[in-house]
Amino acid sequence: MKFLGFALVILLLAGCRKTSPIVGEWTTTDTVLGTQAESRLNFADNGSYTDTTLMQGQKGNALTAVDTGTWKLEGDRLTVHVDDVQWKFSGSGPAVARAKERFAANKAKIIEQANAEPTDTIKWDGADSYSLVDSKGITHTFKRIK
Repeated sequence: MKFLGFALVILLLAGCRKTSPIVGEWTTTDTVLGTQAESRLNFADNGSYTDTTLMQGQKGNALTAVDTGTWKLEGDRLTVHVDDVQWKFSGSGPAVARAKERFAANKAKIIEQANAEPTDTIKWDGADSYSLVDSKGITHTFKRIK
């Protein structure tokens, strides 16, 4: 009987833990180097995140970039740390081959640059939308998917 009471207390305490308002899946559409990019971000309750971005290029070429790492939200300050990036190139031709080579040669630098300014100030626009201005002064608006 003591075990049942202890288990009930643990379950009740676990249910009382407050989840960060940013936990969930978000989407945004931006223009990157003149190309439309659609991103889906998933902020997990355990402090990890995944950002999947799809960019459609010319002649059927596309890039799917997946960044993974950790996040922390303190007040209106969102800090992300990129642990890894994976880029998948779709299509063919010399431009795709060159892009694959450049990515392979510059992967460490891409991660380093992503972590150079890891904190942004976010502005909540209700429970299901927020915006942030990145280090280049560009505003990004995110909408909750779930």
